[in-house]
Amino acid sequence: MNQQLIALAYRRNQILLKISEQRTNISGLMQQLQHPLSMADAGLKAVHMMRNHPAWVAGAVTALLAWRLKGIAVLAKYGWKQGGEEIEHRK
Repeated sequence: MNQQLIALAYRRNQILLKISEQRTNISGLMQQLQHPLSMADAGLKAVHMMRNHPAWVAGAVTALLAWRLKGIAVLAKYGWKQGGEEIEHRK
């Protein structure tokens, strides 16, 4: 009976050592994956925001298109009054 207890205790220690090694390995892997997973989490948050607030997205796209068409860029460069005059001279 005593030999069985010694064998069980030895086996238990071996298993605990193996568990400790596996925890160390998993910890290292998780540190490597932390940045990519946080980037994916940020992407998911952005997608959820877009789904919950479509008007904000539409407004941002509209503003970007207006800016790309140089309407807002001219106003920013020359000022509100001069920019408006510049736009009128272009027409």
